[in-house]
Amino acid sequence: MPDSINILGEFNIGGETWIIKKYYEAMGVKVVSGITGDGRVEEVQQARNAALNVVQCSGSVTHLAKQMEEAYGIPFIKVSYFGIEDTSDALYQVAVHFNKSPDILKKTQELIKKEVKDIVPRLENMKKDLEGKKAAIYVGGAFKAFSLIKALKTLDMEVVLAGSQTGTKEDYEVLRQMCNDGTVILDDSKPLELAKYAVEKDADLFIGGVKEICKL
Repeated sequence: MPDSINILGEFNIGGETWIIKKYYEAMGVKVVSGITGDGRVEEVQQARNAALNVVQCSGSVTHLAKQMEEAYGIPFIKVSYFGIEDTSDALYQVAVHFNKSPDILKKTQELIKKEVKDIVPRLENMKKDLEGKKAAIYVGGAFKAFSLIKALKTLDMEVVLAGSQTGTKEDYEVLRQMCNDGTVILDDSKPLELAKYAVEKDADLFIGGVKEICKL
């Protein structure tokens, strides 16, 4: 199917996939299936007919995307939908991939311009309460941490602790470059260690993945 995608690794826990699908449809891109989330068997069966896999970073789902690329010749890109910057970049990446359909890029530009214009006033209002607040981030994959740091900076919040369970040496170097001097960077941390540094750094907010929150 031309100008069509699968959304891989977006699990629709809070209905976010429905919003993302609306964005892609407004761009003129058909969403064949969402894997897994609330995907339907009939949709998953058609996934091999999509022209592109859009992967919300996940080790297992990236493995699936590579298998589909080998078996069906479907290329894939890795994206994030956390925050304005990464969501916009995800939509632009898809639009650029389908560069033979110029209307898609034009619609994407118009969509992002409209959405940003709508949300900026609300973000400015949130900043009144969040500016200068301190946040601690500990998630499964470093890719998600990168996105969260950018999103929190949009709200003028300071990240005082950042870490992940599965990050590489290169990932942690990126984290150091993104964070301020003095930010605690942790790798595969234990609950007591997380709690210790969160208290020491006087964090106002702790953001964790599902598994990390359960551990605490």
